[in-house]
Order: sequence, then C-alpha cells, then structure tokens
Amino acid sequence: MTAKIRHIDFYPDEYIAGVSGQLTPEQSGVYWMICSLIYSKSAPIDDDPKWLGNIMAGAHPRTIRKILEELESRGKIQRKDGVIWVERCANEIDKTDERIAKAHANGKLGGRPSNKNKGLAKPEGLFNEKLTTNHQPPTIVIKDTKEVSLLETRKSNNGKKQRMEDDWKFNGRSHEVGASEGYTAQEIEWASIGFKDYWIGEGKLKTKTGWDRSFYNWLRSSITRKTILEKRKSTSGNNGTRGFGEIANQAISEME
Repeated sequence: MTAKIRHIDFYPDEYIAGVSGQLTPEQSGVYWMICSLIYSKSAPIDDDPKWLGNIMAGAHPRTIRKILEELESRGKIQRKDGVIWVERCANEIDKTDERIAKAHANGKLGGRPSNKNKGLAKPEGLFNEKLTTNHQPPTIVIKDTKEVSLLETRKSNNGKKQRMEDDWKFNGRSHEVGASEGYTAQEIEWASIGFKDYWIGEGKLKTKTGWDRSFYNWLRSSITRKTILEKRKSTSGNNGTRGFGEIANQAISEME
C-alpha cells in the first residue's frame, strides 16, 4: 500500500440488495463492523469472537461465533487460518490503492498526467503484501504465514473475473441452498434461468466462485421466494408460462 486508505466507494443499493431479506439486524451489524474493520486496516482481521464481542458492545463470544458461522454459510465472509476477510472489501481496497498510487505519481509530476504513467507498475493489492505492515491497530496481530495462505487460497479458488457466460450452470451446493429454502429441483433450475438472464444483461464481472455465491444469495432473497410462491399459485394460465423476470417484476410491485 502507498498510504492508509481514508475512504472507499460505497454502493448503498448493492449493499441493501445483498442483505435485505437475508440477514437479521444482529447479523447485519456484525457484517458491517467486519467490513469497516477490514477497510480500516486494509487487511483481513483476526477471527476472534471475544475481540469482536468487545467491539460490539460486549456481546457474548458465543453469540458472535454463531453469527460468524451464519455469515460464512451465506457467503458473506470467508474464514481461514484464523482470519476473516470479505472478497468485496478486498476488491474495493485494491481499487482505492491504485487510485492513491496514481494520484501520488501525478503529484510528483506537478499534477500533470503523463504518458510515462502508463509504465508505472500496478500497486500491489491487499493480499500481495505482508499484512503486519498494513497500519494495523496494535491489538491485532496476523502472522505472515496467514498472509501466504490467504494469497494462495484467493489465487486458487477465485481465479480471473469474467462476465456471466451463456452456458453458465449452477453448482451442486446450489441444490442444498435451494432445498434449505424449500425449493424443488425444477424451481431451482427455473430461478437459475432468471439469474443468468439478468446478469448476462448487466455484463458485470465476477470470479467463478463469485458467481456461485451470488446465486446462493439470489436463492435466499425475498424477491426470489415471493416469485416462486407466485408461480406455485397457478398451475394453469399465464403464470404457468411466464418467465422468472416477468413474475418477479409483478412480485416486486406488490411488495412496494
């Protein structure tokens, strides 16, 4: 990192869509605090329920531990080797890091952008440097071995970001997530068609595991739940042939 990050981009609509109908007030509070702590130190944080409990107005470690398990199962956080990190936070920190580096380089040139900037090496991101040098609060200590493990995990599991492919198929865990929400295999398949149509149209970039986690959240969302219930209501007539998007739009309008 070139400097401590003082602010990051925040997308309220995306945050609301990512937690509404999925997280309880307690889970939302812990999730937001985890993201804030990661942004503050520009690095993963210790997976320490007691420490987090003290930050969250003295909540019992057992309560925090249960919330962390739920957040992990829903794909909101990742936990490995004693630390917690969030993929979205890592991406935002990397982008902010790059902006800081470019501004610093332009400042040295008197504020005048130059073609020479094109030759500047891209700043190293969150997981490409030792976590113990990332302006950590003195109460947090993360060993270098954890950093190496996180780097390897991120490279091997997440891969390169790409747009939603036309032949995208949901993975096996999606059946477990869908079944836990009370959906049949046919309903999960139907929901996946709506998911794919929407994100192909959006053209957003995600990693392979990112798309998988997004579909888990899609299945857990209140909109998907209401859309599938609306489809179940009609075994004949228009609802029997209407697509996910059309029924979802009707469901959303009824929720407003």
